[in-house]
Amino acid sequence: MGREITSAHVQQAALALQHLLLRDYRDRWVRFQRERERPGEVHQRAVTEVLKRFVDLNRAQSRYQEVSLDSLPQRVSRALRGDTLSRATLELFIDAFGISSTDSGRLRRIHDGTDKIRVLTGPSALPPEAAAALGPARHRTTSVHEHHYVGRDGRPAWHRTQQVIEATEARLDRYPYRCDTSALAVEVEEGGRLGGPLYPLDGGLFALDILLDEPLTLGDETSLTYVTLFQYDTSPPPEMRRASRRVMHNVSMRVEFHPDKIPRHVWWAVWDGMNGGIIERDECGLRASCYVFKRLDAIEQSVVGFTWQW
Repeated sequence: MGREITSAHVQQAALALQHLLLRDYRDRWVRFQRERERPGEVHQRAVTEVLKRFVDLNRAQSRYQEVSLDSLPQRVSRALRGDTLSRATLELFIDAFGISSTDSGRLRRIHDGTDKIRVLTGPSALPPEAAAALGPARHRTTSVHEHHYVGRDGRPAWHRTQQVIEATEARLDRYPYRCDTSALAVEVEEGGRLGGPLYPLDGGLFALDILLDEPLTLGDETSLTYVTLFQYDTSPPPEMRRASRRVMHNVSMRVEFHPDKIPRHVWWAVWDGMNGGIIERDECGLRASCYVFKRLDAIEQSVVGFTWQW
């Protein structure tokens, strides 16, 4: 059992490393790529070249004196596939690519076996048409708390989101609110105002923009609080999910049930993308005030949340 858990953690760490190399550290290896680029793939020979050059320049350090340059291609291949990723190899990647303290700390926690961080094993949290509809991300989430309330009729009644976002471009004047249902109303309590009515996107999504109280410059943060009021005519699936394309830090999720409508079972679950089935679930016990709660250090390319049975 311990060996299986270790293998799962290694695969999660390998996925997280690939996402970082594709997203934030691509410029370090793409200049060594000789073959035609394949979108969405890390080029192993180019990555190996980065490691070789780094080891050559740092032979004076004791931890690099025994690293065999001839073995690096196989070492990189096995690491990125998630077959074998030792802590020493992970540290070599961190050093050679200058991976930041925040990103490297997250990689180490995943590799060591934390249950607070989840990287989806599938190709994407969103189907391609939905991801295309969202467009490029202009912000990152540094903190988000979700509070979901299920009413006496067993249907979602309201959902409050408290979120801190950081601008990742020179000027950010709005936050894009996206959802997978039109049966709702949205109220902004703090941080901005609604920019217009709800409108449909491709991929079965709906959207509206929250105009920020003040535009943000690169690196600036602001907090938002907004409430979604649901108006379902029929009961939706018994679940509350959060999908993430890019990394979201400090994530907490709470589902509260009306005392007259208590589920028989509640599970914390991971879905294989927005349209996929549940690939992992763990049963949760209700707390005294009829709610369940989960906190995660981060999620990325994931669909996670709670599901229940009446």
